[in-house]
Amino acid sequence: MVIDTKIMRFMKAAKVICSKNTVNKVTGVAYNNQMIAATNCNAQLTYTSDEDRKDTIYLPVKAIDYIMSFGKGSKIDFKVEGRVCKISSGRSHTQFALLTEDALPSMGRIEIGNIKPIRLSPEAIALLKNVNTAPTNKSGKPAAQGISIRTENDNVVAYGTDGTKMAYAILAEDTIQNIDINLHKDTLSLILSTSLFDEGADIVSADNNRKLVLTSIDGIRLIVSQYDYNGLDAKSIINTIDKSNKKISLNKNDLFNICKRADLLGDKKTIYEIARMQISKDTLTIKWRGATSSLSEYIPIKNYSSGDDIEIGVNINLLAIALSCMNTDIIEIHHGNSLSAYYLTDGKIDYMIMPVRLGNSL
Repeated sequence: MVIDTKIMRFMKAAKVICSKNTVNKVTGVAYNNQMIAATNCNAQLTYTSDEDRKDTIYLPVKAIDYIMSFGKGSKIDFKVEGRVCKISSGRSHTQFALLTEDALPSMGRIEIGNIKPIRLSPEAIALLKNVNTAPTNKSGKPAAQGISIRTENDNVVAYGTDGTKMAYAILAEDTIQNIDINLHKDTLSLILSTSLFDEGADIVSADNNRKLVLTSIDGIRLIVSQYDYNGLDAKSIINTIDKSNKKISLNKNDLFNICKRADLLGDKKTIYEIARMQISKDTLTIKWRGATSSLSEYIPIKNYSSGDDIEIGVNINLLAIALSCMNTDIIEIHHGNSLSAYYLTDGKIDYMIMPVRLGNSL
């Protein structure tokens, strides 16, 4: 094996895949004349190899670090003797005990057939990363948390939610492929943390929407499994949004900076994450009170479409997360009454947050 750029990218991603294993105690790499595969409980990474091997070597995950340590351009030799694999490069020699074939869980070979993949642009991958910021509530109900990638009205869309906030974005338009798969929130984090797909990816649904196959621009393939839970009922969450289309326009950075200042003053307790967001004809005011300090700031707004002033209880941290996903200077906030969900949008991603009931102490 000669370590080229593609192998190095694969090895780095394989290390991430193996390190995220949460069910099986053993993870590693299978290496033969067809592919190198890193497997764990819910993901499988494959790479077509030009090596002419007649056998399959099952190596522990530590072998990845060893192989990568030689750097790009290095030639690596493998020699199997009994239950040991000797790995050599130049004057360096080491050996690893081989894993057994059944030690590495495998998803098996995935046949895509004649299904035409859907191309996700780098912008779509960036949107998917932002959608993935929504399911972060570790204390929420697991059945209400996750990522859903599906086809709606010939568009591939992504929903992410944890029951308190939800992000939505269109990833690709005018597609005829039917996708409807739910992913565990950690699975999508796994996909995106490899950086394999930052330059774009082809995606296709396989095994009756039980698996999602992503292929990088240089042909590295990642297969992830459907997450079996009660389902991501994103549409029911969307229905909590007030349909009266009351909205305002404002500068994203102005509001984001207020959130950062409130966070600096707070002491990380939940009660001090809550603030009052007051919307009137010309201004949006954030009022926040901590144990030893308080904050009151306003920013100008435009396109105020409601005739009445409104006050909404907001979680400062959740609002900051949503604002960090906005990619334009000017954004819109759509709102209803003080108890209905509000959402932020930059035209590419919609980020909905449930309000917080306000007490007299704020």
